[in-house]
Amino acid sequence: MLDQDQIRQILPHRGPALLLERVLELEPGVRALGTRRIHPDDPFLEGHFPGQPVVPGAAIIEMMAQLAGVLTLRTLPERMRAEGVALLGLDKTRFRRALFPGDEVTIEVTITQRRDPVWRFDAVVTVGDERVAEASLLAGLITRDERGLSVHRTGVGRKG
Repeated sequence: MLDQDQIRQILPHRGPALLLERVLELEPGVRALGTRRIHPDDPFLEGHFPGQPVVPGAAIIEMMAQLAGVLTLRTLPERMRAEGVALLGLDKTRFRRALFPGDEVTIEVTITQRRDPVWRFDAVVTVGDERVAEASLLAGLITRDERGLSVHRTGVGRKG
């Protein structure tokens, strides 16, 4: 189990951008299970919507992506752990239920394909036994010096 301090040692996210609170299970190369409780004062709820706060879909996707990042960086060999992970794309994304303050969210990501530097994950978000969202995430390995991914490096998004 990883707490938020240990997650900070793996991911570059800080402050309000770090949405993952705990990693409950981590099976390198296979899957990870994480959690977050939605708090009434979470910054992403401000203005979304006044009097009836609902977690934005972008925050749900970010929770999935952060857990996929932890799984990726814990799967890589030690010599590659200085690398980062960038979200490249989403497929088959569905939102099935809204998230509200007080919800205890469980996120599960599973590696479905690995062709370095691009990996694919299946992600599912639940509250209890109820499915909230699911998506197929595409992520790419990057060096910490890179400010963005080049289509020439990954081949993703290249036309022709």
